[in-house]
Amino acid sequence: MKILLVNTFSTGGAAKACIRLHLGLLDRGIDSNLLLLVNSKENGIPKHEVFSQPSNFNTFFKRAIYKSKKILKKYNLYFGLDNPSYLKGKISEDYFSTPFSPFLINEHELFKSSDIINLHWVAEFIDYKNFFKKSNKKIIWTLHDMFAFTGGCHVSFGCNGFKEDCKNCPQLIGTLDNNYASYLLEKKRRALKNISDLTIVCPSRWLATESSSSKIFKKFKHHVIPNGIDGRIFKPSSKLLSRKNLNIPLDKKIVLFISDYLFRNGKGFFHLFKALEKLDDKNILIFAVGSTQVKLYWENLITFGTIKTEQEMAMAYSAADVYVIPSFAENLPNTAIESLLCGTPVIGFPVGGIVDIIQEGFNGFICKDTSVYSLAFKLNEFFKDNICFDKEAIREDAIKRFDIDVCTNNYINLYEKILDR
Repeated sequence: MKILLVNTFSTGGAAKACIRLHLGLLDRGIDSNLLLLVNSKENGIPKHEVFSQPSNFNTFFKRAIYKSKKILKKYNLYFGLDNPSYLKGKISEDYFSTPFSPFLINEHELFKSSDIINLHWVAEFIDYKNFFKKSNKKIIWTLHDMFAFTGGCHVSFGCNGFKEDCKNCPQLIGTLDNNYASYLLEKKRRALKNISDLTIVCPSRWLATESSSSKIFKKFKHHVIPNGIDGRIFKPSSKLLSRKNLNIPLDKKIVLFISDYLFRNGKGFFHLFKALEKLDDKNILIFAVGSTQVKLYWENLITFGTIKTEQEMAMAYSAADVYVIPSFAENLPNTAIESLLCGTPVIGFPVGGIVDIIQEGFNGFICKDTSVYSLAFKLNEFFKDNICFDKEAIREDAIKRFDIDVCTNNYINLYEKILDR
């Protein structure tokens, strides 16, 4: 059994989940390979390749894409991966991608020699028409957001246009054509029209529900397999030593917040900030991990910047009293699972796969809604009511549900079933 995992990038939440599965498969003796479009990781990944076209092909398309971007930017229609901010009328700062790509993955030797192709986050890496038209392989698509079945958005924020036609896309209001998403969705539908051997995997029940109700994916078989995290790396360590190593005050109540960019609206940093203001407890401190270009001068805030190693990240979870994830949209956030593996309870909003992770009162709290008031209420319950969480029980439960070995076994079982049919 030879498996090829495909992902656009080597960094980000989806990339982490994909690479962890790849390493898990290799540990189990499975012949797994990883194909990336961009590898920006400092450390090497075993059995992976970075995709490249023949030099003349690559140069031609690079020129064509560059010219196209300049034209589309002029008319406020470009929404590529490198700078989605040209979406003037967008309701989020999330990606909006097209199903077009100059890269012919089907021509790659790893593709040709593999028994199963397991796609992950492949926006602007696969071209729908060419990929599905020329593929004779068994394909599994592990979804990490909604792009695969929408007209272009990666998170719909409650819009259900992908169930019908994606007309009047709310994320395209103010652009040249807010029906462009409908055009793109139809392109995807046509590309998948005659495809039958495609299996969809979703890390969360929420994403499985959304995907299975979509216009283009509802005919395919869906499975729910949560992301796997290595419990050997993410494990509890001394709170005292962790705080000393990270220069965190020993006498404070620590709320951990994590985002690749702290002020990204969808991650809810300012909701957390305002919620803690309502508590008016000077002993509560936010330990914020993530990049920022703006310095916030608040006495109860420590901004740490980006943590580069998983070991240091595990230390941050152990140093905290609670990890808060006030995101307005999530699939199955790796950070929440990592926190539980370290025995640290989680407070989150009732969105996406967060409700799959948190068990109310056992390993954290789920807010009633996504308001500042609801978050403040749960934070107050956590700190004022002296709720005592069993860290060992939290970790034990997380290992049973989310350890990388559990995830890997589920995928191997799925691969075998697909190959047998």
